[in-house]
Amino acid sequence: MKPFVRSALLAVGMSVSAFTFAMGMAQAATPKDTLVMAFVIDDIISLDPADIYEFSSSEYMANTYDRLVMINPQKTSELKFAAAESYTVSDDGKTYDFKIRPGIKFHSGNDMTAEDAAFSLIRFVKINGNPAFIMNQFGLTKDNADKMIRVKDPMTLEIELDAAYDQRFYAPMGDQVQKRVASISNAVRARLGEPLRRSYGPSESEKLDVYRARKPDAPIFLFVHGGSWLGGSARNNAYPPKCSSMPERILSRSISSTSSRLEATYA
Repeated sequence: MKPFVRSALLAVGMSVSAFTFAMGMAQAATPKDTLVMAFVIDDIISLDPADIYEFSSSEYMANTYDRLVMINPQKTSELKFAAAESYTVSDDGKTYDFKIRPGIKFHSGNDMTAEDAAFSLIRFVKINGNPAFIMNQFGLTKDNADKMIRVKDPMTLEIELDAAYDQRFYAPMGDQVQKRVASISNAVRARLGEPLRRSYGPSESEKLDVYRARKPDAPIFLFVHGGSWLGGSARNNAYPPKCSSMPERILSRSISSTSSRLEATYA
């Protein structure tokens, strides 16, 4: 057999094998106890918890490390204790004492103490990575972290800020904005009618407002609140934009290449 023919047959055989293998993979059923999630994860630049600030690596961190406190997923206007079992605030509003929950163990078998929490937070500030500004804005810097983050006793972590902070410090026009949003929401209901309230979970916050279209096969507009929406009611946050016309289709694509994304957007 001539070398060219032999090479061609070999190439065809490899292609058929690869196609058969790929088809076998495509037809494989996902086990019932397995959740498959597809993501573009090329934004990951570090898995160091003191340097993580990208979406994909943040999800990894949330599933790998414990926080002192976290947002309660069942009632997002409240905090839920995690590595801490309680905390107190000083009268001047500047010093926070966190009681570490007993019984937490590292994979080594060592018990977690306030010293471990202090080490992690001090390191977070001192290496001055991407998310360091989160602590910097409360007066914690690489120059004073050792003094401001302290071990009060083996199970008590103490953190001192440079001032007493309140959410209104960052959103001084918050009340006016909420009144305006509620007014716009009333206008939306006047235009579209009252929505249907549909549950997707057990709690009151796990419900969707469904505004019915006036004609069949109308485009669907999905309005998703961001993570900052921790209080108030959905009724006062119903303000989708008013469009003079809607497209027939809305396409959502996952494209990792920046140049390809621009081409797809402006094509």
